[in-house]
Amino acid sequence: MAITTTVPNASASSRANSYGDGIKQEILDWSALSGATGGTVTSVLASIEHILVLGGQLRHSAAPTFSANVATLAFTVPAETAASKVTQGLTLTAVAQQGAGGNSITIAFTGGAVAGSEVVTVTGQAISVQISGGVSTVTQVSTAMQASAACTALVTTTGTSASTVAVASAVSLSGGVTGGGRGTLMILGI
Repeated sequence: MAITTTVPNASASSRANSYGDGIKQEILDWSALSGATGGTVTSVLASIEHILVLGGQLRHSAAPTFSANVATLAFTVPAETAASKVTQGLTLTAVAQQGAGGNSITIAFTGGAVAGSEVVTVTGQAISVQISGGVSTVTQVSTAMQASAACTALVTTTGTSASTVAVASAVSLSGGVTGGGRGTLMILGI
């Protein structure tokens, strides 16, 4: 199922409230995975008359349909997009599940290393590669980054070239989008 629901702070037996005239309300938390396009919601109410989707980035692609206590929803939620950056012949792409958080990853190139013995340091989401400015090649820098477990936990790095890499200030990856969504469902019925 592409949409899941949970009962917020209540037991299953007390999740519906009555408002007189036979109208009842049920509140559920929902979540949907990256790129999801639909799903069903089963209510404790005998018959669903209306459903409101609150919060999150779920967008209806068609009106919900109801059959007794089951609502079928057609929707879209954002797909996960990895943040990335192309700099000095290197392509860095945030690893899976970073989403918009990958936009906070930075890469800087500092001097002081010997070409072929580049040093990669990672502090939080900041990657720093000590290079021999104008001498270290793209291939050497890429190889050093791929050999660093701390670096590969944040990004994949590609690039093979005899072109050299220059000392450069930190730049951020960009374009990352967190996929999926979560929010609240308000179900009205009898």
